[in-house]
This record gives sequence, C-alpha cells and structure tokens, in this order.
Amino acid sequence: MRLIGRGTTVLLSVLALVAAGCGSPAAPQAGHLVAGDGAYPVQLPDGRRAWLFGDSLIRTPGGRDRFVHSGIVVRSASGGTVATVVGGTPDQPADLIPSGTPQRVIWPAAGFVEDGQLQVLAEEISVAGGGFHSTGRRFQVTLSLPDLRVTARSEIYGGEISWGHAVLVQGNDVYVYGNHEIDGWTNTTYLARFTLGASRGPWRFWDGERFQTSPLHAAPLEGPDGRSQVAKLASVLGGTGGIAAFTIDPCGATIDMRVATHPWGPFSAKRSVYAIPEQNPYLPRAYRDADQIRIAYSIPRAMPRTVRVSADAAPAFTTDDRIPRHCTAEW
Repeated sequence: MRLIGRGTTVLLSVLALVAAGCGSPAAPQAGHLVAGDGAYPVQLPDGRRAWLFGDSLIRTPGGRDRFVHSGIVVRSASGGTVATVVGGTPDQPADLIPSGTPQRVIWPAAGFVEDGQLQVLAEEISVAGGGFHSTGRRFQVTLSLPDLRVTARSEIYGGEISWGHAVLVQGNDVYVYGNHEIDGWTNTTYLARFTLGASRGPWRFWDGERFQTSPLHAAPLEGPDGRSQVAKLASVLGGTGGIAAFTIDPCGATIDMRVATHPWGPFSAKRSVYAIPEQNPYLPRAYRDADQIRIAYSIPRAMPRTVRVSADAAPAFTTDDRIPRHCTAEW
C-alpha cells in the first residue's frame, strides 16, 4: 500500500483480522489501526499484549484514515483487540510519541516492562526531503500501566548503532541489541546490558570478552567461526536450550533462526524455519504464546502473516524441523 502525504512516500504493511490465505479481512473499526509498520510485541503484567507500531493509519469516526508515526495496539489475553492507543483526538489522531521537532518523527523499536511501567526504546527519524533516515538520536519512553499514557522521555545512547532493535529480559537482566547497518545488505549486531530497575543508569556494553561501561568499546557479536554476526536481529527469545534470534535477509524468502548458549553468542549459522510465500518480507517478531512460539512478519503492500512454530521445536530451540507451514488469525 502506498501512502502519499507531505511529499513523502511510505510503504506500509496492511494489518487485518486474518492473514492472507486464511479468510476475508474484516472492515476496520473507528479508532483502530488500519495499517501499520513495526509490530513489536510486549507482554504486559495483566496478561494483555502491547504491539508497538511506527508509521500507521488510524480509522476515524467519519471513515477517513489518518496517518501517525507511533501507536500501540493492545490485545487481551484471549487474543481480542482491546484498544488502539495513539495521541490526539478520535477525529484527529496524532503520534503517541510526538517528536516536537518539524520534519522529524519518533519510531518505536522494542519494549519491556520495568517497575510496573512499559518502557519503549525509540529512534528519531528525519523525514525531510521526501525520504527518511535516522538522526542518530534515540530515546527511552515510559508509559504508565494499565492506561498506556506517556509519562516520561529521556535520551539514551545515540550514534550509528540503533540500540533497541530487540530486547531480551532474562531474570533481572535486560539485554538490548543494537543494529549497525553498514550498507543495504550488511548489518552487524551489538549488545548492551543493565539490571531491571536501572534502565536509566549507565548501561554496560559487550566488547567481545566482557561487559564494560564505554559504548566506544562495544564489539560486534560473533557468528560461526568467529566472524561478525551479519544479520539484523529483529527479535530474540530465551529458552531452556539457550537463545534464539530470528532474522529475514534483505530480499530474503525465509525466516531464519540462529541459536546461542548466551545472549552475547557466539551465534550459530542460520537455519530456515519458515518459507515465506510473499515477496520482500521484513521484521520477524517472535513471541511466546503458551507452549508455542509465534512469529509475526511484515509485508509491503499486503496482508501480514503469523506462523506458528511447533511446541516441541520452539521452547528449547532444538534442531527439530517439524514447523507447521500455515498462518493464523493473529490480527
């Protein structure tokens, strides 16, 4: 779907109640999301799941669709849509996280729950000149629970590494993965860590041997044979068998999984877990659903898909290849 607004062309993934090939989409309701980009899931303490979106269309009571750059779709523990949370008014929806600067917007990246509040890691994007690119500024945005109101925003580590591309919470430790895009085809991944309750204190950065205090000494995570991990880790999950990271290569046709014993790797070679029938998929977002792993991914100008990894393959991240090839009614 191509949206033209303020001289900017933005490609969005259309989100409907069911995925392509699984039925007919229902008509969007007023106040809810029609299309969106990003879709990072965060499990909330009360059983709900918050999906973080960047560029999105919101349906107004008058039937028109308004463009915003940040919002949250909340789903109940049973899977039904509870609310779409954005700024502004029903007739004039606005960004949930406003930038406050002309020609710049804030895109949510990943999130986690800390001290009973939702913490969202976000990136500032320049949309000047009809395109978009990172300004190098990144933020931590706090939202109250259960009502998801923005209560605080502070600037975090900036620069070329996009900190917050994925988050892994293990016990009291929070691991923040950062992506460094070298070119359109090559990405390296970095890792920072802090303790729950201390996210706004100094982070510590993996330097290849240990975690230390200077981001300038951060080193790329390693893949097989000691090489740099050249993939954009869009989501990372922990299981009894270690860590699993999910990726889609640029112009790729599969969702791939890389495993490691520790959050800092080294990561294995990729193993394909799902053959994607659509073209140009991106941002595979894995999350737990009872004893299964579900992976949502985005598709330009098309419906989303959600695949389900079998229970005996996912929690321990084994090499079992029994992966169901079907979509589910996640949206």
